[in-house]
Amino acid sequence: MNETPKVSVMVTLYNSAAYLNACLESLRRQTFQDFEVVMPDGGSTDETPALAQAAARTDSRFRYFPSDRYKSVSESRAEALPLCRGKYVAILDSDDMALPKRLEKQTRFMDKYPDTALLATYYRVINAYNWPLRLSPVQFTHDVEMRWRLTFGNCLTHSTVMFRKDIALAVGGYDATVRAGEDAELYTRLMERGRVEILPYVLTAWRFHKKSLQQTEPTAYKIDFIKTVCRSLKAQLGEDVSLPVAAALFNQGIRPAESAAVFLDALRLVQRAIPFFNNTLTKPALERRFLARTAFLQLFDLGSKNCGQGWWPTVDAEWKKALEALTRLPLNYRWFRDAGLLWYYKKILKSDPRVFRPLMETL
Repeated sequence: MNETPKVSVMVTLYNSAAYLNACLESLRRQTFQDFEVVMPDGGSTDETPALAQAAARTDSRFRYFPSDRYKSVSESRAEALPLCRGKYVAILDSDDMALPKRLEKQTRFMDKYPDTALLATYYRVINAYNWPLRLSPVQFTHDVEMRWRLTFGNCLTHSTVMFRKDIALAVGGYDATVRAGEDAELYTRLMERGRVEILPYVLTAWRFHKKSLQQTEPTAYKIDFIKTVCRSLKAQLGEDVSLPVAAALFNQGIRPAESAAVFLDALRLVQRAIPFFNNTLTKPALERRFLARTAFLQLFDLGSKNCGQGWWPTVDAEWKKALEALTRLPLNYRWFRDAGLLWYYKKILKSDPRVFRPLMETL
């Protein structure tokens, strides 16, 4: 057993028997072999311990850490991170699978670009029988796009992520008190120490099934995502943001703002974020386009979620002004000429006329 593997793959367990063998077998088939697998168990009561122990007996790279009590996934991840011995930590949930070249491609990129703190990939969605359902919806490929999206929510799938262990420990690792979205919460701190990138290759199979964590999380846990948005906006913009405003800005949320006043506060935060991110860019000609695209999508979604509210006519003019501002210097953005938005045009064309018409006015 290599005491100092290049990569530690964290596979967090809890009653994971149904798909665990497939998950671990996908790691054995990696083209890059200098890795270990760290398997913290949150107190499984099914066949998971037996399967994990069998894997550890047959391959010394697989390390199993049982628990005599129930632990949340956040607790398990927080405790397991210091146990990882690799320079890089890759995440793979126990019901997902890594495609053969995942570790090879991600490790090569991290070695080549030492200023990258966090690296994700595209993925395919599979069902309980390993049948492919669709490709990942992720279309963001640049640091400034990810940085924006992570400030207002999340855009990364945890099973595709690799990060530098030393940076993760330096920023405090996983927060064991976060009941849901502990991955996004960690990302908001990692991105303060380095770049965030996505490899545009499908390197993970993410499994959608009825018992997956995302399908079984209590609704009450969703507040943790909103709190993460609050903390991220405070760290990035220095703004103390209320929970209703953060909820209105949350980019995985579908609910409209609580009121016109909340909407306007959310809109002003987006407007404030644009010059902030613009001032942090290092390659203005290229990065301003990515920034403008991401700001446009945030404004479009903000309008789409709220245009059906009775108070919309009272805020419509302010929303239009924010949209029009993107077309002026220094961003000078023309969304209809942006080839990077081709994947989004269908949603734009099908949008509510109250949102669609103002977009057409910018042509």
